[in-house]
Amino acid sequence: MTKASWGWRKRNGDAVVAEHVARLNGALPHVELNSVDLAHSLRSVLKFARSAGMLIDNQLTDGCVVFGSAAKVAQVMHALLANVSVHAPGAAVTIRSEQHGDLIWLLVEDDGPGIPAEIAHRLFDAGVHGPQSRGEGVGLTIARQLMRSMAGDLRSCPPASSGTLIRMEFTAAGSDASPMNPTVLRRRS
Repeated sequence: MTKASWGWRKRNGDAVVAEHVARLNGALPHVELNSVDLAHSLRSVLKFARSAGMLIDNQLTDGCVVFGSAAKVAQVMHALLANVSVHAPGAAVTIRSEQHGDLIWLLVEDDGPGIPAEIAHRLFDAGVHGPQSRGEGVGLTIARQLMRSMAGDLRSCPPASSGTLIRMEFTAAGSDASPMNPTVLRRRS
């Protein structure tokens, strides 16, 4: 890809992302953020992925409750699993959680070929995609925006071995740092 075409793609990628996010927000009208049990909210997405032939080791247990939206959490997980199926077909996926103080990390790790070095630092930018991808490079950008709309984030981390490790970051529901905490809500007003 030439620098000129990258610039065009980047500018248009931003417009495409904005359009997709607006469409998604329209599909999820006025989604209230509240306590979300991650294991419960992801059951149908994981069941669908397994029925499509994905190998998923779901290590989540009920009771891992975060601040967010069940619909948005499911949409982000769907985007991550879609990326695995396109860029690492046949790769096994492990899903687990870790608590770090007031934060809960939902870790999605595959044993595929990993992220190409040339795009790793721009992975969540609009219009960025792997050299063999036929997509528009908007899925992970939208997924990150959805996470940020829940006071969370989406990050790429070095995997333990080969493959890809994506971390969904949430605030634990009921924690002092939770946006649902009345003290935090008053400070933000």
